[in-house]
Amino acid sequence: MEISHDNPTPVTALGFSRPSSGQGNSDQPWEQMAMEQEDEDLYLRELAGVDSCEDATNLRVVVNTATTTVSHLGQKLPNLQELNLSSSVLESLRDLGTGFRRLQVLWVSRCSLTGLEGVAGLPALRELYASYNDIAHLQPLDSCSELEVLDMEGNCIEDIDELHALRTGCSNLQCLTLTGNPITDMQDYRSQVAAMLPGLQTLDDNSLSRNHSSSSAPAPTTLQPMQQPLDSGNGAAPDAAGSGQQAGAPNGT
Repeated sequence: MEISHDNPTPVTALGFSRPSSGQGNSDQPWEQMAMEQEDEDLYLRELAGVDSCEDATNLRVVVNTATTTVSHLGQKLPNLQELNLSSSVLESLRDLGTGFRRLQVLWVSRCSLTGLEGVAGLPALRELYASYNDIAHLQPLDSCSELEVLDMEGNCIEDIDELHALRTGCSNLQCLTLTGNPITDMQDYRSQVAAMLPGLQTLDDNSLSRNHSSSSAPAPTTLQPMQQPLDSGNGAAPDAAGSGQQAGAPNGT
């Protein structure tokens, strides 16, 4: 397994000795240490801070799938729930394989991704952080029924129709970040996204306020006092004007 030179966990922190050849130092690239030790499991355990790969629930590592294979990690880490691959070089999410059956949170920010194909291999995914890539289409997410949080900041999404995949396939989606995408320049951007995704609660780190009941319901009618009709019968009370005229009328007797 090859790990890039900017691996977030320094080799020195893992407590490994220098190579027997005497060349280099304890800060040499992680993949070189792995080849010398010939024990990938050992390094995974050290990175995850566990005694057994089966006990690992989270892992932060930087990889380059152009030169190495990581599709087997799902089998080695069957109970992994959080995986942070940010700043890696990933040709595709397909590189992760289909072994991460329990993975709930995935960070793939700044990984040079051009698409989300392969995300269907992560059936338990609830949070996806894929900011600052070159992703223009969201259609692969239509199979992510458990997804609740989606961060796509700084990508290439420009068409409101891309959100149809979220509407049909991500019924649990609550938080969406599209800041830095061309779609945010669209007129009435927030209202259109809110209409497209009625279950969404937060858009670009700001709450969506919806007052459908008050805005769509007709305004209540103000009841006016009903005027009593004049009664021509003997029991009707005369109005003030009529009373005055009757009082001023001459007596015929």
